[in-house]
Amino acid sequence: MCRCVCSHQTMLPRELFLIATILAVCDIGSSREAYNRTMYNATGETQKCSSGYYYDGSSDECKECPLGFTGKNCFLKCRYPSYGKLCQSECNCLKEHCNFSTGCDVDQNECFLGFTGINCSMECRYPAYGKHCQRECNCSEEYCNLATGCV
Repeated sequence: MCRCVCSHQTMLPRELFLIATILAVCDIGSSREAYNRTMYNATGETQKCSSGYYYDGSSDECKECPLGFTGKNCFLKCRYPSYGKLCQSECNCLKEHCNFSTGCDVDQNECFLGFTGINCSMECRYPAYGKHCQRECNCSEEYCNLATGCV
């Protein structure tokens, strides 16, 4: 943990720069330090929030992670293909079109085969399959692959 003990003597610009740099590094900290940091509430008590929550000092309570983040203190950003609330949703589009908080930022032309709709979130329903779910399987549901058709 970084602590600054400052005296009231006159400092040279170089010393001020060094102090500002040290404070910036202390504020940011290493990623491991930020992940494992103990949070304290307004009365100085240790505040332990469950995974998927972070401590909000202004309201003195644990709050759910914002969309696109998860883990202890909401330190982990969703990794492709996961996105959204606690990273529990899955993109059905290419990585470059998958936003970690909102999902697929594409029109339906870029969804994976077998998916359609907003954010490519809807699977084709039997007997539909393929691009935009526009093709139709001529086999039983158990043999109809939503991307390629009858297998």
